[in-house]
Amino acid sequence: MRKGRAIRNSIFVNVVDFLNDWKAPQPGGIVLMGSCFSDELKMPLIEQGFEVMSNPFGTLFHPSVIFNWLNQAAEMEVNEESWQVVYHEHVWKSLQAGKEFRMQEKQQLLQKITACIHELNHALSQAETLVITLGTAHAWKHQEFGVVGNCQRLPQQDFVRVLTPLSDLVSEGKRVIENLNIAFPSLRIVFTISPVKHWRMGVLENVQTKSRLIEFIYEIREWKELDYFPSFELITEVLRNDEYFELDRCHPNKRAIQEVIRNFLK
Repeated sequence: MRKGRAIRNSIFVNVVDFLNDWKAPQPGGIVLMGSCFSDELKMPLIEQGFEVMSNPFGTLFHPSVIFNWLNQAAEMEVNEESWQVVYHEHVWKSLQAGKEFRMQEKQQLLQKITACIHELNHALSQAETLVITLGTAHAWKHQEFGVVGNCQRLPQQDFVRVLTPLSDLVSEGKRVIENLNIAFPSLRIVFTISPVKHWRMGVLENVQTKSRLIEFIYEIREWKELDYFPSFELITEVLRNDEYFELDRCHPNKRAIQEVIRNFLK
């Protein structure tokens, strides 16, 4: 029992040390991109006086998809092919975006996506901080379009689940960081990993996908000094008790979110 308590205390000390190096974002604009955990942070940050843009393209979990939109906003080069627009169930949909991107007319959808790219570009130009919340390294790959952000209820047999190689994540990460640094040189880029558990695809797979994201963070920070906020480690290794999770034991509850925000802003 004492040994187990000592190990847990050691983990706690390591994360606390990590948090000691953390610098809270300066008041002003903040852009949140990524998983549903980004949306959980939105209202608490607004209540603290931040101007917040959160997930303009909907909830996105995979780095490649998040990076795709950030690259387009940074470069301001519209790439309609990468939007993966399909006609299905009598509506037009983008497989790179959330369920909000379903329109009766194709032109409506294209205009909405174009407007969101411009809005994201403007928000990033005004923001002090960009927080990228990564959810999973597993991707759903469409047989024609490749990695998607949302399957948009297309037939399941059209997709295969793959674990993205670390080398791919690192090369894509380097590209987006370079583009963001060029377009928005004063923008602070913060990475974090969502503590939401992906148990639907399996407990082992959840560990595998989070481990791959952690590997990515270590690789990218060895290449360039970037900020990392340990929300995943804080909730899964420090709090870790069921009282900090919803009944599904996958999603952090309000109390856990409040603890993350407290550490994020201190």
